[in-house]
Amino acid sequence: MPRKPSGEPPPPLETFEPADFSLQELAFLRMNLRKTPNVALHETPPKGVNPVAVRRALTAFHDHEELSEVKR
Repeated sequence: MPRKPSGEPPPPLETFEPADFSLQELAFLRMNLRKTPNVALHETPPKGVNPVAVRRALTAFHDHEELSEVKR
């Protein structure tokens, strides 16, 4: 699936498209999945990781996790 134009809003929270990320970004997301975006990106991200792209995904995962805890 091709990348969406940058002017479009991010996909809904239920959607995660791994093809939108490089292998380095996917590895970074996997290692930092349970962290808040600010904690995960506190230091300079590794080479090949776009902080803007991973921040959006980490924020969505974190928001989902927070909502799951509230529903319990």
